[in-house]
This record gives sequence, structure tokens and C-alpha cells, in this order.
Amino acid sequence: MALWVEAEYDRRIVWVSAFAKRSLPVIEPRQNNGFMNLLQTAAFSYRGCWCKPMRICLTLLVLHLVWILDGVAAGDSLPEVGVSSIRRVFHNGEHNAFTDLCRFQGQLYLTFRSCPDGPIVKPHASAEGKAATTSARDWKPHEVRQMNGTGGEIRLPAQFQMVTESWNRVVAVPYIIYMPEKDRLLMLVNCDYPHHAEVLFSDNRGASWSSPKPVFVGADGKPVAGMGTSLCYLGEGNVLFYGSARWFSRDYGQTWKESVPLTPATDGKPWYMWDPPLVERDAKTGKIARLIETGYTWFKPPEVKTAHQQGYLRFSTDEGKSWSPSAKIPQWEAVSEVALLRAANGHLVAACRTDTPARMQPEVIDHTEGLGISISTDEGQTWSAVRKLYDWGRHHPSLILLPGGEIVMTYLVRKGYVNTTDGFPQFGIEAVVSRDDGQTWDLDHKYILHHWVGHIKDGPTAWYPSSQATSTVRLPDGSILTAFGTGYRCQDIVKGQPAPRDAGLIRWRLNSGAVNAETKLRDAPFDSELRNVYNPERH
Repeated sequence: MALWVEAEYDRRIVWVSAFAKRSLPVIEPRQNNGFMNLLQTAAFSYRGCWCKPMRICLTLLVLHLVWILDGVAAGDSLPEVGVSSIRRVFHNGEHNAFTDLCRFQGQLYLTFRSCPDGPIVKPHASAEGKAATTSARDWKPHEVRQMNGTGGEIRLPAQFQMVTESWNRVVAVPYIIYMPEKDRLLMLVNCDYPHHAEVLFSDNRGASWSSPKPVFVGADGKPVAGMGTSLCYLGEGNVLFYGSARWFSRDYGQTWKESVPLTPATDGKPWYMWDPPLVERDAKTGKIARLIETGYTWFKPPEVKTAHQQGYLRFSTDEGKSWSPSAKIPQWEAVSEVALLRAANGHLVAACRTDTPARMQPEVIDHTEGLGISISTDEGQTWSAVRKLYDWGRHHPSLILLPGGEIVMTYLVRKGYVNTTDGFPQFGIEAVVSRDDGQTWDLDHKYILHHWVGHIKDGPTAWYPSSQATSTVRLPDGSILTAFGTGYRCQDIVKGQPAPRDAGLIRWRLNSGAVNAETKLRDAPFDSELRNVYNPERH
């Protein structure tokens, strides 16, 4: 574990301690001097020290304290030190020690030795140690690119942060919520292999984050395996996420003690979750009137001719304690994950992840699945046919409603970006806007929030650097915050799986300026190359 200590101190004393050469004064223990106590502790530690490097470190500590006391002999007073905060900035379960701190190009860097076996666990523990560095996280300048047809791309100022980069571990599938009572963000992520759920918090709207902590810890002190998905804020400190059950927190995500079983569909099929339930509130009281939960399952031969996924939904009128029988939506055949939103006109809008097109079967990996829209005008009783926006390669949507009635949908790009000229795949996070309650979407003026180049060429592991999820919220200042998962820097394989992986953030706004009137992409067939293929490097 590495600690970051912020203190107020007299800079002049530090300068004197480095350059004074006068003799050390005699200080009696009865003076109860803090520096004398440190010297005694260092001397005791030296006698019991187990390795030569530690003896050297303690010798340097004693010399440094002698220099400080040398300044006292010249008549200077000891510095007044007030510790203003202490927080854990790095924790990976290993023995992290021997810290040092420096500032470089306006950013603080903490360096330390990280040893997987801990001290004196093995005779060669020191040899197993490795140098590590972490930095103070903060927003970095970023550009969001908006397509504008023949008018050329529009560049919009934004902010960017790779929240988990210093963790150097597997962090996947982030979900994010805003809790207005605390002006606090909560992020749910899935760490390591096998995945287990962890949470972290931000009290400055994403600029910095607490250290992650496991949602569940077993009797052995280790995190309990199991993914967490579908994070949802119910209000007044009540939070819901899905794992082995529906888990509830009553203290803004600090603890998770209540659960409701996650039952199969009414027809007995397994119920798989990904997207948060839609929270519906009474317009007069503001109390929760209904939750709408979407799920999906597989149908495979011989019960059907062609294997496909199938979307369902069900309702709760008691804040998730009990649920109605599930409804199998006929229009959601060949649909899996479904994100819901109530449009400004009162209609329900469903962003649907669609199955891989038949011409691309057999499906080797689900990155060839697509994205479409289905709408209900009767409170979810019936739904329109899914209108595909993208036939393949784009999915994992997240929806928000803006005060002006615009619907913003973020999603990831796993396929559809052309390879670089030297043969490497490209991935990204995009957003599109609907200004007519989900009926049409402005594909010609979509936003490229972030894009990156994978470092693995064609082959069974070329997908490792891809993205895993998007989760988007609107902040009180009107900005949009989008969390996403990425494997952009995975370099090795852990039990046949990619590592490390990361969760990033983009803070951005819609373009308030003019764009051209082109509709070339919107008018193109949903399965055309024009609609689905794009070169983010070309623009």
C-alpha cells in the first residue's frame, strides 16, 4: 500500500537541513522531542533490520535527521507540520514500500517498490520486487470530433481521464451514476479474473476518485467473485446493481446488505442482465412509481430453427422488491441487451443490441452485433419493430435525456473502423442525437468521443484492445460524463484473457453551433458500408 500525505511546513527548514554543517546538539530523551524519538526508532530498527538495502535506507534517514537537528543548533526552531489529509492512492494487494515523490510537468508522481510476495515471505523477496509509479489523476485536455459531411469535422473542447491506469490490473465494464444529494459520482467496475465487483467514488464530479473497494469480501478477506452490472440510482441514497441477485445499498453505495433474487423468465429461460432498469417517478410526489427491467436469453436448436437471442421485460411497483411476470417481446427477437429511456413526449425508447447478421455467421465473437431502436407508445405493452441504426460492430448503448428534449445515445465501436495503414485495428466511443423523441437519429453529425489503435494485428486476440461498455450521465452544470471500458494497453494474457484493462472518462458537451443539412448517412441502407464503415484516421 502506498500513502499520499499532504502537509503544510516551513520550506526554510528543509533548505537548512540540506546545507548546514554545524555540530549536532545534545538532546535528552526527557525533552520528549519528536525528532529524538525518530532517531531512537531508527536506531532500534537498524539493529533488527533484515536486509542490507533497509540498513542503507535507515542510515540515510538518521543522517537526514542529524542535518535537521544541526539547523536547530544554529538557533532555528523546529518546523510546524500540520497534516491536512492522508489517502490511499495505490493498492493492488502486494507489498508496496520505499516511496518517493516528485513533481514533473505540473503533475505529481509517486514511485515505490512493489513486491508480490511481501517482505520476508521468501528468501528472495527483494529480488522479486519491481519499481512502480503512480500519478495524481486529473482531467486532461481532449477533443471530441463531430462529423459534418462535406463541411469537415468540427472539433469540440472536452476533458479526458483514464481513471484506472495506475492500478495496472484488469478493470472492465464500468457503470456510473450521479447522486445529487451528495453531489457525488459512484462508479461500479469489474476487476481481475475471475471478475469481482468494486466501487469507487468522486466528490468533485470525476476529477479525482477514491481508492476502489470490493463490494463483497469473503470470510478469507478476499473479494467474492462475480460480475456486477446494471448500476442504477433510486434516489435518497438507495442504489441498485445486478449480480448473483439484485443488490441494494441504503447508504449511497458504501455497503450492500439487502438482496432480491434474480429469477428466470416466466417461461423458465435464464434471465441475463446488462442495462440498468428504468426508474419511473410520480410526477406529483417524485416517488418511484415503477421500475422497468429488461433481460434477454438464448433460443437454440432444436427448439428453434436458427439460434438467436430474445429480449424480455418486466415491471416492479415496490422499488424492486417484487416483479411482474416477464413479457417476451415479439419485436425483440434477435435482440439481447436493451437500454430504456422515457422520451420528452412520453414514449418509451429502447436502444437494442441486435444479433450478428446472417451473412456474418457463424459468429466467432459477439463484436459483430449491431444497434437498433424500438419504441412503445402505450407504456411498454407493445413495441415497434426494431429499426437498425448500425447492422454490425456498434452496440452497448447508454441513453440520457437533455432538458431541451434531445436524446443522447453513447455506444462503442468494436467493428467498423478500418484498420490503420500498417494493419492494426481501431476502436472507439461514439454518440448520436435524436431531436424527435427517438424516431430519427442524426448519424451524419455523430460525435467521436474517443478512438484508439489496437496493438495486435489480425488473429484470435486482435479484439483484446477493444472497448466493453459505455455509461453516461448528465452533470448539474449541463456537461455530459461518459464512462467506457477499454483494453487499449493490454500487453499480456492472464489465463487466456486480456490484461490490463481500464476504465476511462470523457466530459463533454453537445455542439451548440451550426452544422450542415446533409443526411447522406441517415438515408443510406442500415446494412451499407457507408453507414457501418468509417476511417477515424482520415479526418
